[in-house]
Formats: sequence, C-alpha cells, structure tokens
Amino acid sequence: SLQSTFRIQVEESGARQFQVIDLQGRTALRQKVYLKEGLNHWNFSAGELPGGIYFLRVSFRDQTLTHKFTIQ
Repeated sequence: SLQSTFRIQVEESGARQFQVIDLQGRTALRQKVYLKEGLNHWNFSAGELPGGIYFLRVSFRDQTLTHKFTIQ
C-alpha cells in the first residue's frame, strides 16, 4: 500500500487528533497520535483509499492545522 510521511513541527508535547478527510467531507481515517515538542514524523498508509484529493486535519485543543494532499 502507498505510504506517505508527514512532517509536523509542534511547540508543545501532547496527543493530537489526526483525521484524513475526503472532498465530500467524510472521515477516511481518525487516529490519536502523541507528538513530542519539535519536529515529528507521521507515517500514513493510504491502504484501500481510492485516488483523489484529501485533507489531513490535525487538532490540538483549540488549534487545527489542515494540509491538502493527493493520493494517486
């Protein structure tokens, strides 16, 4: 299966909610990930997801980061 690695820089250690969302707004993956302060790497396996445009949404407290990516 297709593997992608996302690099994420955070200022505070703690658990983040990771969501992969398709263009129709459906959640394809939801995972809680613990990140340490500084640079982190999150490995994502596209598995059975069809090709297309997706969004990675990372939430922590009242902050949300969204990154658009494509599965081919």
